[in-house]
Amino acid sequence: MSRENETDEAQPGSVPPNEINMANGDVVELERDEIPPNDITFDCPHCGRNHSIDPRGAGLVVNCIECGEPVTVPIPEGLEIDDIDAAPEELNAQLVNTRQKLHRAESRIFALEEMVRTLKVSETKLKERDDEDSAFFAILHAKLAALETFHNNAAAIVKEISSLIAEE
Repeated sequence: MSRENETDEAQPGSVPPNEINMANGDVVELERDEIPPNDITFDCPHCGRNHSIDPRGAGLVVNCIECGEPVTVPIPEGLEIDDIDAAPEELNAQLVNTRQKLHRAESRIFALEEMVRTLKVSETKLKERDDEDSAFFAILHAKLAALETFHNNAAAIVKEISSLIAEE
């Protein structure tokens, strides 16, 4: 919502010079002399950074783009907050827009929560299957060990028989 003057250089994470964060979240590139004359311009009392903001921001507390400290946007002398509030039609349009965005966000949240539930069910089934597979492989390993023992015993018996045949 705050605007930076063109004379300041962009800092990492801040809005570059000649750009404005509009109230609706859009970033618009402006030349210095394009800053509307009715905008409120003020300096951050903490770092001195110059800001410019739409008159509807009067009285709001915003964070300075430079230092991040909270700054109260001054109300121009002779003006009341009621003088700079948006028209009822504009407020209604903003309310409808906000409700639509809220509905989309809630729908997305519901879909994501459903996806999480599905993934948790899949995870549980996979863990059960993994436990079953582990038990199966343990039994298989035991049977293979028994088969190896039987094979070794059979080989020893065949060797004994071969040596008895060779002695005769």
